[in-house]
Amino acid sequence: MTRTGYAILAVVGLAAACSKSPPKEISTSAAPTAVPVAASVPLNPVLAAAMACVTDCKTLYDAKPDEPTPSDLALPRKFEDLLSNSAIRAKYELAVMSLPPELQEPLTKRPGTAATGSLSSVVSKGGGQAYLYSLVRFDPPGEQRSYADIAVDPVTKEVAILMRPTPDLDQYYLVGPDQLRAILLLEAAAGDMRLAKQELRRVQTPSEPIDWNADRFVLPFDSSRAAQVSARLAYLNTKYDGNRLADVAPPAEWVEAKTIQQEATWYAADLNFSKCISTMSPAERIALIQDAGVRAQTKDRADTSGRLVEVEVSYEEGSRERYYRYFKSQAECEASLARNEPIPDRYR
Repeated sequence: MTRTGYAILAVVGLAAACSKSPPKEISTSAAPTAVPVAASVPLNPVLAAAMACVTDCKTLYDAKPDEPTPSDLALPRKFEDLLSNSAIRAKYELAVMSLPPELQEPLTKRPGTAATGSLSSVVSKGGGQAYLYSLVRFDPPGEQRSYADIAVDPVTKEVAILMRPTPDLDQYYLVGPDQLRAILLLEAAAGDMRLAKQELRRVQTPSEPIDWNADRFVLPFDSSRAAQVSARLAYLNTKYDGNRLADVAPPAEWVEAKTIQQEATWYAADLNFSKCISTMSPAERIALIQDAGVRAQTKDRADTSGRLVEVEVSYEEGSRERYYRYFKSQAECEASLARNEPIPDRYR
């Protein structure tokens, strides 16, 4: 989630999958948009190299928290240690300066800051290698809090950077040599597909545990995954414009997962009745009441199509009656709050 969405959990990220940044949740305030089919657009050399890498590249090292770091790595595991190499640091600083000014702050060392990020994988590409670092930035962050994915060639010391700074991870900024950019885009595409499928599985079967470590970025992919990631790269090709990709839609599985979540979401007033927030379902409230040995009463309201839009759950507590109102629409919930009720003009 590369790691600079999806969320992310949105991610996020992803920059190595939705960037490998901490999961960033794609906004659910509006209905998700269907992912457009990749149009017939001439294949950019960077995307062509990424597609070739799906089957031609090989993962030499895949970092796992419960495994020791090999002693034969050409570059250090921590990004902070990597910057002690003056040649790599110089290339890195040049790459940062090539990013838009508003994205440079989190990747620029400032007084009192330290570099985060660590080696996520080593990939062979033709006769060379690429070392991939995730969750890179200088902490504590400034106003721009994005992480970056970094690719480094251990021989030439060249550096490429991928940043996805928006909450929905729908924009990419890339700098550096084309071959390194290609691997970063491949990592991002594979990560997005992986996290989207896991998220869909989670909402479809919430009672079943999810193996979040499944389908790691280990090349070459099998034929099925290779086809899926290649299709994602073909879509990214339609968005590629030099150093930037804009308005990138999430994978279809992610859209489906968010739709399911939206349809399952209920809203209720907060404790101060000042705003409406997503909350437990009426069924969960009823279960809590029944667990206390009390009978719950319900009143329903449906729209013209018969869809349930409001539920009132109540129970008796001595001489009092407690009740809770749940809405399927946040807008309807907000409209029900006392502070939002209209005041008749005759009282003005």
